[in-house]
Amino acid sequence: MSHQKLIIKYQGAVSDNHQIDMRQFGYSLIGIEKILRYGFICLSAQRIPKRGEESPVSIIISQPHPGSFSFETIIQEFVGSNYPLLNQFFIEQGHKISLKWLGGLLLNKGGRESEALSLARDLVQIMVDHDNRKDQRRHEEIMALINRPELNHAAKNIVQPVGKSSSELLITDGNGGTIKIDEPIADSIRSKDKLEVGNMEDYIVVVDGFTHHNKQLKIIHPEEPGRYINGNVRDPQFDHSPNIYTDAASHKSRLKVKAKPTLKEGRINTLYIFDAKLVE
Repeated sequence: MSHQKLIIKYQGAVSDNHQIDMRQFGYSLIGIEKILRYGFICLSAQRIPKRGEESPVSIIISQPHPGSFSFETIIQEFVGSNYPLLNQFFIEQGHKISLKWLGGLLLNKGGRESEALSLARDLVQIMVDHDNRKDQRRHEEIMALINRPELNHAAKNIVQPVGKSSSELLITDGNGGTIKIDEPIADSIRSKDKLEVGNMEDYIVVVDGFTHHNKQLKIIHPEEPGRYINGNVRDPQFDHSPNIYTDAASHKSRLKVKAKPTLKEGRINTLYIFDAKLVE
């Protein structure tokens, strides 16, 4: 029987050269395994895992694919499992379950709650299709599991490479389902504050200063004059100086930027800037 596979891919920065920071990668793998194991036990036994409890299935990974930094996770039968009747179901549907569970958890902790809710509904439907006795009330149970605080550290571990040795993490089930964890989402997962990540939008900003080493601008808040926020530049233009951003800082010029905001209590906290044009 061919095993279905969940594909994990780090891309951007040095990961595009088939490289990744060893320590960051190690922590990321440990985080992925913990969250998948936690989910499989919860869905199998309908309870919180005991400390150090083994997964009902075995989770292994392939070698990284040539030309990128991606690999496959493969769900296999775990010899001596306490849940033999569920083994076949998890082996056949494990890639879909993993995508919905892992992606939903990361998006929920990363400020994309509506997308996380959608994935939780999908996960419930997979379980209901398998066993009609399981009803839609399980949606609340799964959302409660996604919010468990003991999984915060594992989620932060997973995104360690993002924003450092890679610019984003892609999770796909190989059948068209893909979850993207980019830098704004990763930073929200790492944050002690509860942040929301907005969609890409156009903003008019005034640049007041910049620092090269972390590609960061100091900008006047686009909606609250007199308040200053950070703009994290992810535009390749910033790698070469002078550029549109440094020139704007020198003259306090206005820029029209394409950016993703993070919001705290509904107010823009940071802008992640991907492109800019000078406002005449």
